[in-house]
Amino acid sequence: MMKMWSKRLQYCCLGAGIIGASLSCGAGELTLAENGRTSYRVVAPENANAMEAAAARDLRQTLKEITGADFSARANKTRSIYIGVQAPCDKKPLEHNERRITSCGGDIYLYGRGYRANVNAVYDFLRDFLGCRWYTVNGDRKIPKRDKIVLPELNSSLTPAIPFMTATNVALFTPWADFSRRIGLCDRTDNCIGSPDTHAGQRIMSSGLIPFGGRIGNTFGPLKYFKDKAYFKDHPEYYALNREGKRVVTMQLCYSNKAMRDEYVRNILYMLDKENYKSGQIIVGVGQDDNGGKFCYCPECEALEKKYGHPAGAYYDFLLDLSARFAKTHPD
Repeated sequence: MMKMWSKRLQYCCLGAGIIGASLSCGAGELTLAENGRTSYRVVAPENANAMEAAAARDLRQTLKEITGADFSARANKTRSIYIGVQAPCDKKPLEHNERRITSCGGDIYLYGRGYRANVNAVYDFLRDFLGCRWYTVNGDRKIPKRDKIVLPELNSSLTPAIPFMTATNVALFTPWADFSRRIGLCDRTDNCIGSPDTHAGQRIMSSGLIPFGGRIGNTFGPLKYFKDKAYFKDHPEYYALNREGKRVVTMQLCYSNKAMRDEYVRNILYMLDKENYKSGQIIVGVGQDDNGGKFCYCPECEALEKKYGHPAGAYYDFLLDLSARFAKTHPD
């Protein structure tokens, strides 16, 4: 998390403090709006997807709420805020998942490379340069009012340490979809293979003790790809050791087990192959089973629990291992 915040500090200025008396006058300043008027229009990407179109609407509406000015493509607009267009004065290639906020010739460009990068750049701008916040799905938010907004010349970049966050059920209701978009949560149905939910442990590493479509507590049966797998019979060591020293399927996988990790990776690759995945952005759900308490009592898991200072230490180590493997073979 510290890495993520340190990268966020690459922004030249943050938060609402970028607006107001702290700004020095200079040739590169941009008057975004004054006394309910603006010379800017918001321009959505050509062939914008639904998420980008919604972000463009949000940007227009939020800027109007802040300033009272109309940022639509009406007459007498001499400046633009472009979404999804790299600034012509920016010749540096974008890193994977990087997004930028750049001004060039008086216009503003919000763009990036990677899944939802253009959308997230819009909300980076609203949050970090205009002080907007969306706190809850119930509508709790902060939209500062300004009679006049003057921004400095913009040349900002963010490559987050955690490129995506997701939550269950954000697609089911419009308020959740809007809220998740504004704070950078991934929609649970977007571009997913397998299970976008939690409870992915034994869905990918099927014990054979829970039928397809079934569950024991919060441990679910296998994904369709692994209905015929029964790892618990031959490899009970892939599953958590309970307090009594017995391997069980009602806790978690034994995430410290190297052979289990190897098989887990093979199963993900099998899923990708079955879905005819070739390249590009994709999400594979690898969340642990949603069972409370200690993950596993085996010595190896307990050592990782101590190392990371948390009951999920073995799972954290598993995620780092998994990420390193796929960063080499599947960088998207």
